[in-house]
Amino acid sequence: MNLNSIRLKQQMLDKIKIITSNAEKNLSVVDYQYNWFDSITENMRITHKNIEDYAYTRIAPFYEILNGDLDNVLPLIAANESLWLSAHSFDDFTDNSLSKALQKFTSAEIMMSCVAKGVLLPISIISNMKISNEEKTNVINTLTNGLMNLFSGQRDDLKLSHAESFDLKKIENVISRRQPINFFLLSASHLTSLNIDDKNHIYKFGEYIGLAQSLENDYYELFNLKRYDDIINGTKTLYIATILKHLNNENKHSLIESYNNAKQNKNILTKLLKELRSYGNVINFINSVNRYYDLAKSSIDKTSLANNKKDMICKYFIDNKKLKRIF
Repeated sequence: MNLNSIRLKQQMLDKIKIITSNAEKNLSVVDYQYNWFDSITENMRITHKNIEDYAYTRIAPFYEILNGDLDNVLPLIAANESLWLSAHSFDDFTDNSLSKALQKFTSAEIMMSCVAKGVLLPISIISNMKISNEEKTNVINTLTNGLMNLFSGQRDDLKLSHAESFDLKKIENVISRRQPINFFLLSASHLTSLNIDDKNHIYKFGEYIGLAQSLENDYYELFNLKRYDDIINGTKTLYIATILKHLNNENKHSLIESYNNAKQNKNILTKLLKELRSYGNVINFINSVNRYYDLAKSSIDKTSLANNKKDMICKYFIDNKKLKRIF
């Protein structure tokens, strides 16, 4: 794929920035009377520098495989990027982890900016695309539902952190709503000739990819980056829930107790990390990652896409990424 060209990628990202900037200027007619809006959105970008790359590297390869012409999808990437940035900043706001640059603003200003970037800006961008009204409606509905899922997923994730049990199904449900790749790909599919059944399978594909990547990220943060924020915050991660699924009741109770007490005792944390990285638990982790990717591949296989396109999608999203940054 042409996406391997660093030069092309930078050219595309530069075009996306222009699209977003123009949309923000249009939005400023309504909102620019408040001099904080531009400052907040710029600080959002600084805090989450990887977001423009995240949206581009998910949507552009998928669309290129299906349609080939990347210029057609750049406004859509800009809209998804703004939405994802909004959700990230809203998440920081709700769990009190805003950057120092953003903490100087009031809660009302942060909230209004999140809403503006998450709702108004994407609608402005999509409304100016040269596509049919039906396609615009489908894309805007998908983005709106995606944003609501992100916000509700963030809310329910906080609720789960206070729950006593690790319910795998509930955790999967929350993560599926917090990972944007499902609606990233679905919104792009509205610009193609895919039928409704194909689009549903594409959405499920993105959902399973999101679960696999979230599980990989849990492991990566714990053992590659040695970051223990989830343990300290009591977050019910997919990695812990996956391990608990394979334990008997006695060992399950013991692990949960250690997890709950690890943030207060360094010795318990050290013992917990050793247990979490035991051979059996790592094997269960690998098997679970593979299961999510297998379900993703099965979803793509159910579409009416040509076999070579199915293979290209699976190669990019699965074969080239599965467990690569961990082992």
